[in-house]
Amino acid sequence: MENSNINTPNPTKYTHLKSGLLARFINFFMKRIVVGKTEFIFHHGKPENPSVFICNHTRAKGPLALQYLYPGDIRTWSNSKLIERKSCYDQFKNNIIKNIRGEKLFRLLLPIGIPIVNWYYKKQLNCIPVYHDMSVIKTFNNSVETLINGVNVAIYPEIKETVKNEVISDFATGFSYLGFYYFRKTGKILQYYPVYIAQTLRQFHFGKPIAYNPELSMKEQSLSITEYLENSITELARSLPPHKIITVYGDYKIHADSPKRS
Repeated sequence: MENSNINTPNPTKYTHLKSGLLARFINFFMKRIVVGKTEFIFHHGKPENPSVFICNHTRAKGPLALQYLYPGDIRTWSNSKLIERKSCYDQFKNNIIKNIRGEKLFRLLLPIGIPIVNWYYKKQLNCIPVYHDMSVIKTFNNSVETLINGVNVAIYPEIKETVKNEVISDFATGFSYLGFYYFRKTGKILQYYPVYIAQTLRQFHFGKPIAYNPELSMKEQSLSITEYLENSITELARSLPPHKIITVYGDYKIHADSPKRS
C-alpha cells in the first residue's frame, strides 16, 4: 500500500541545476560541446516510472551524457569523497591523477581546480553522495527521496580493481538494497534497468529491467539482482557490431578472443 504522506513531486530539486545564467551556460556547454549527439535505445520500452539505471562506467563522458541528454530527469550516485573538499583533493591526488601523463602539472593545478570540481559535483550536478561507512543510510534516504519526486537514479557500481570481462568490472552489490528501502517507504516496486553505454557509438542501450521482490529477503536477492544486471549489460554490449569499448580500467575492442588493455 502506498504511503499517503508523500508530498507532491518536485523533480527540479532532485536533478542537476537548470535555472540561472551560469547553470544554463554549463548545461549548453555539456550538451553541445562535451557530449554531443547521443542516441537512447530502449529494447524493452522506456521506463514509465522512476527507476534505477545500472550502467557500465566509461570515465566522465558517458555519465555526463546520461545526466544531461536523457529524455527525463536523472540524479547520479557519486563517491562522497568527490563532494567534500578535503577528501576530493586527496582522491584526485592519490587516485585519479596518480601515474597519468602530466601528473606533475595536474598536482600544481589541484589547489585551483579542486574547489571548482567540488562545487560542480555538489551544487551543479547535485549528485547523491555515496558513503562507505555507517553514513550509507544517507545515500539510500537521498535516493528514495529522489525517486519519490519522479527522478531516476543512475548508478555506476563497478569495482575498478576486479575486471569481470571485456565490458565491465565486477559490481558492488550494495545498490541492490535501494529497492528494499524504496518499498518500505512507498509500497512500490522498484525496477533496475541494465544500461550499456556504447560511448564510441554514441548510444545508450537499455535492457530488460529486473524488479525488487518484497517476498524475498535481501540476502536471497541481492546477488541475483547484481548478477542479472552484470550479465545483461555484457550481453547488450556483445550484441552490437564490433566497436571500441571504453571502460573504467582500459579501452577494449569487443569480440576479441583475448582482450588486452590499450
